[in-house]
Amino acid sequence: MIIFWRLILAHLLADYVFQTKEFIFWKRNSLLGVLAHSVIHFLTSILLTFSYLNEIWIQLGSFKINGWLAITIITTIHFIIDAISRTSVKYKNKRTLFFFGDQISHFLIIFMFSAPNLFAQTGSLFAEKAVIVIAFLLLTTHFTTFLTYCIESDLFNTTPPFPTLDERYLTIAYRIIFYLLFLLPGYLWIGFILVWLGVGIVVKKKRLIDISAFNFYTAFGLTALFGIIARIIIYYG
Repeated sequence: MIIFWRLILAHLLADYVFQTKEFIFWKRNSLLGVLAHSVIHFLTSILLTFSYLNEIWIQLGSFKINGWLAITIITTIHFIIDAISRTSVKYKNKRTLFFFGDQISHFLIIFMFSAPNLFAQTGSLFAEKAVIVIAFLLLTTHFTTFLTYCIESDLFNTTPPFPTLDERYLTIAYRIIFYLLFLLPGYLWIGFILVWLGVGIVVKKKRLIDISAFNFYTAFGLTALFGIIARIIIYYG
C-alpha cells in the first residue's frame, strides 16, 4: 500500500495545499482552471511515486497497467469529476454532500488503480507510516478547514465568508500542534491535549481568533479523530 498512501498524499497536497482561493474561483469559472489543477495533480503524483512508475500496478490476465498509465487514468478521471462538480457551489444546503461525494470519488479511483496488487506485495496497509502521518496532518489542517466551512454553511443556511488568510493559518497552526500531541509516546499526551484545548478555548473567548464556536469545536473534533487514527497506526498498525 505504499503507492496508495503516496497518491493520497499527492491528492491532499494538490487539492488543498497547492490550491488557493483564487485557484478555486478560477476552476469554478473556467475549464482551463480545472485543467491546470489536474496537471498539478499529475505532476505531484509523479513526483511522489517516481520510483514505482515502471512497475505494474494493475494486472488483469494479460492486460497490464504500469504506474505512468495508472496516474494518467487517475488524472483524467480527476479532471472529469472536477469538471462536473465545479458548479456544486450553486446548490444551497448541499455543499457538504458535494464535498464528500467529490472526495470519496477521488479516493476510490486512487484505490482502484494503486492498491490491489501493491497490497499483496507489501503485505501491510501501513508500510510507510511517515507518509501516512503527513497525510493525516493535511486532513487535520486544510481538509478540516474546507469541510467545517461546508458543514457550517449547510447547517445554518448561510454563506459565511471564506476563511481569511490569517484565520485559516492561525487556526491551522493551532490544529497542527494539537494533532502532533496525539503522536507523543506514553500517556502524558492526554494531559498536554487537555492543556492545549484549554488554551484554544481561552483564545477563542478573547476573540484572538475570530471564528464561530461551531467552527472551533467541529474542527477540534475532527482533529481529535485524525490524531487518534494516526496514533493507532503509528503504535499499533
